[in-house]
Amino acid sequence: MEPINFSAYIEEGPHTFFDNITTNMSVLEIDNLSFPLTNNDREFDNSYVCSPYGQYIEYGIQELSHLAPSWLKSPLVAVLKGVGKILKRGDINKVVMVNNWLFSTNLYPDISREQILKLISTLQQQYPEHAIVFKSINQVTTPAFFDSLPFKLIPSRPIYLFNPNTPRAFKSRMVQSDRKILKNTPYRRIALTKENAPRIAELYRMLNIEKHAKINPQFNAKFIEMALRTSLLEFIAFEKDGEIDAVCGFFCQNNVMTSPLFGYDTTKPKDLGLYRLISIALMLEAKERGFLLHMSAGAGSFKRLRRAKKHMEYNALFINHLGKKRQRPWKAIDFVMNKIGVPVLNHFEL
Repeated sequence: MEPINFSAYIEEGPHTFFDNITTNMSVLEIDNLSFPLTNNDREFDNSYVCSPYGQYIEYGIQELSHLAPSWLKSPLVAVLKGVGKILKRGDINKVVMVNNWLFSTNLYPDISREQILKLISTLQQQYPEHAIVFKSINQVTTPAFFDSLPFKLIPSRPIYLFNPNTPRAFKSRMVQSDRKILKNTPYRRIALTKENAPRIAELYRMLNIEKHAKINPQFNAKFIEMALRTSLLEFIAFEKDGEIDAVCGFFCQNNVMTSPLFGYDTTKPKDLGLYRLISIALMLEAKERGFLLHMSAGAGSFKRLRRAKKHMEYNALFINHLGKKRQRPWKAIDFVMNKIGVPVLNHFEL
């Protein structure tokens, strides 16, 4: 498989392609592998993809407003705000994030335990005052990170993995129904050009920013143009009457596929099944390639009904080189996520 092209991020800067990301970006090479790095110091208003404060505090507060019952929302928000003050005082955002594509889900190449140790050693020297975080870690797609390494594994979110290669992967009633929608839809699948970029950015914004959370990475039209030009993402798009109404952008790494860009016209009638349309198209694409489909987080019941398996995702944290004061906020996150966050996520089956 060809290495993924992220040179445009480095050459033009991520601020060119996102409306809510401020970060320094570079590339670290170990053996024959290349990893994009982001490093920050404070930037508390950043998207959560490069801000631990944003991920664990701001995103948590925004999600509670959508998901938690009113009786639980107020005490949980109070806990998060209290922890947030501790995190800010402890420079929680002074962090270098490894393999950070600025996507909700980052896929890894085939990496060994020894190569991970090399990365840690190099980063300690280059960023002696920064916490080191490896994002998007789970036991299925990144097993090397669970092999007696000096990490603190902090829960991040529940994610869903769909294996299209199992005998009954496409036998569930819901998947059969999805396939009928794909077969009978008035929409047709089309290839994209740069002229479609503003509409694709609009569809992404409708679903991910306006309907869900402003702290999600805000791709703009320049990002779509760059992704098309460099093949950073491959796209599946559906059009009717000259208008694109549903789209996803995906990439593959180490026999795993994921779609960090998902969008549809949320003003259209629900009976068009636009979300189901792009979901089943993506699942069938994974089947054709024989790749595991990383379905990311959210819409848990939808994904479970399609036989995706739930797994916990982690941030693999290395802070052994930092003083006790700098370690304190991370220990607070670890405590809150394990004692409150994970039980709440499991209770509401998120």
